[in-house]
Amino acid sequence: MARRRRRRAPAPSGADLDRAGKKLRQAEFFLGYLEEASRAWMGHPRAHCEVAEHLEFWFSACLSSARSVHQVMRATWGEGFARVENDWRRSLARPALARFRRMLDLRDDDVHRATTPAQARQRLVPEDPSRYTVTGGWLGPRADIEHQNPDGTVVRGPVLRGALGLYLHEPNGRTVDACTACREFIEQMRTLVAAVAAAAAPQSR
Repeated sequence: MARRRRRRAPAPSGADLDRAGKKLRQAEFFLGYLEEASRAWMGHPRAHCEVAEHLEFWFSACLSSARSVHQVMRATWGEGFARVENDWRRSLARPALARFRRMLDLRDDDVHRATTPAQARQRLVPEDPSRYTVTGGWLGPRADIEHQNPDGTVVRGPVLRGALGLYLHEPNGRTVDACTACREFIEQMRTLVAAVAAAAAPQSR
């Protein structure tokens, strides 16, 4: 009996920048929810596990959407994308390239192994002081309070309240807010899309 031949996928005809752009917007959408959840009031301590899991969900969604930008361009432009990406990677400073590769790996570990090194940790965020004022007086300190969060960022304000943030520990020992890491990853993908758009544009004579 003759063996059936596998049908080959059609060759990429050109980078689909519209779909790549949509995935960028999708990643920003999920990042917005991750940032919002990172500022939310912690509430009862027993809610810690539930809030931490929700942070991981938004982080996973943001990672996957940003990673899809890369996959869309590779699937639709093939070797052309590979050439542009190689040049683009060489243009990055070594630390930025290392962070880009790590975010790709984090996404793959999350999708294929359901694991993430991100950890939920308590943090303080500025609160609107007007919520703590009463007629003829003030509830709470007038002077600014200062606090250093797990990633080293310092927050100041007359009122600070507790929240839960998601943090990544880099190989160099640095702790990074997951929101910050996702924001950089999305921006890197945006510059890669721009490099592809420039290379794919018809050359003017």
